[in-house]
Amino acid sequence: FRIKTKVLIFVLPFVVTISAVGLTGIYASGLLQGRMEISNSVLQSLSGFKDLYGSMEDFLRVTSPEERDKLISDLKTQQGV
Repeated sequence: FRIKTKVLIFVLPFVVTISAVGLTGIYASGLLQGRMEISNSVLQSLSGFKDLYGSMEDFLRVTSPEERDKLISDLKTQQGV
């Protein structure tokens, strides 16, 4: 074998392996990004329900127009989420 052939035989698999690892990493990071967006959405929704529950409790404890308006505002916000 010539020296170019030897170098090609040893370097080419190394380059292919590194490329495969890089592509796998890109694919995995894309999947992880999607999962994180879903988790963030669920967390925001649950936080909204918690705030809405607090507003309902405040309104039932102290029935006033201000508390009612706050409750209605929180209901609209949660519907938007």
